[in-house]
Amino acid sequence: YSLRAVDTDVPGHAYTDEYLDAADDSRASSIEIPGDLDVFRVTLEAGVTYQIDVSGHGANPLADPFVAVIQEGAGMEEASADAALVRDGGRRVASDDDSGDGLDARLRFRPEVAGDYLIQVSGLSNTTGGYEVKIVRR
Repeated sequence: YSLRAVDTDVPGHAYTDEYLDAADDSRASSIEIPGDLDVFRVTLEAGVTYQIDVSGHGANPLADPFVAVIQEGAGMEEASADAALVRDGGRRVASDDDSGDGLDARLRFRPEVAGDYLIQVSGLSNTTGGYEVKIVRR
């Protein structure tokens, strides 16, 4: 017999193996269950503006996408930082809910510090479904 394993899910933590090219890249995936969180790693330059869009995609589109940017390795010493973000190695530096078309998320972000960042995608109000995340250097 033969056995084939395929990783079909985007990890929901700081050890993600999903990368986006900050210049211009996109991925399609899905939020499978309420509370699911997908994380993509991206390397950003300081002082450069990036636009990150998350929109519903596919036959069962995610109805209300949410996007957050996590600065990796920052905020570990901050007692007020969100515990899950600290555990995952960073702090939230930007987020958006409905700045895109309809209920889609659109975030324009200019990092002050160059380095690796995490883009977290989720569905608000326990929504599930397919989405596309896109990042473009502006």
